[in-house]
Amino acid sequence: MRSVTFADARVVDLLNAKFVVAWNNHNPDLDGGAGARQPRFTAEELELYPEGGGGGNVRAIVCLPDGRIVHYVMGWFRPERLVEELEFALTLDEKDAREKHDAHAREHAEAQATLAKDHPREMTRDFAQSAIRRRHAMLGLQAQTHAVAAGVLLQAVDKHLDEVKRHSSSRAFK
Repeated sequence: MRSVTFADARVVDLLNAKFVVAWNNHNPDLDGGAGARQPRFTAEELELYPEGGGGGNVRAIVCLPDGRIVHYVMGWFRPERLVEELEFALTLDEKDAREKHDAHAREHAEAQATLAKDHPREMTRDFAQSAIRRRHAMLGLQAQTHAVAAGVLLQAVDKHLDEVKRHSSSRAFK
């Protein structure tokens, strides 16, 4: 995500214009340890990687000015999709955020179900062989992202990151 999505000019410009950015690597061992280089992927490999993948370690958390979470994007997304999520986050306030997250979660889940219904054979194919299957996975991961965001809504980010770190440290990554 660092070398692709967060390096994209559209993402950088939006983040610089509208957000205060902080970085937290809650589990450095997962990406090779301190100082390790992020793996480089070819354009072809990235095209086959389902958006939203890597949600166990990759998160973009958007907070209100007082540090309470208003949006929580899990997993790797292409720059255009992250820009959509960040623009969505700009529409949120503490009065309507849960309602908007719930609506987005439902919309993505419904679109995922429709895609599966309209393309049953594609659902049996490998991700590398099917753009429809990759879109199906991405819609499910977006639905999950909005459901998780609704679940951590208005929690203090520092307390939440402490919990994420405790949870990550207690799991054995191999």
